[in-house]
Amino acid sequence: TTFEALERPLGHLDEGIRDVIAGKRVMKQSLFDAGTTASGRPHADHEHQRNQKLIAIAILAAGSAWLFALIALLVALLLR
Repeated sequence: TTFEALERPLGHLDEGIRDVIAGKRVMKQSLFDAGTTASGRPHADHEHQRNQKLIAIAILAAGSAWLFALIALLVALLLR
């Protein structure tokens, strides 16, 4: 019958709506538990901060070495 023919597509529509609503519920949940970070490791933030400090120190050391080399080059050119 016509009613049965209409009921099948509406059943799929109903399932789709339920899936969307279930997806919204999942999206509203917290992504991370307390004490964990995006990587899922408990102390990854501390490691990230430590790595940033090490990178800053490395950049400072490289900049100092470059400046020292530039000064040495200038001194060598002036004393030639």
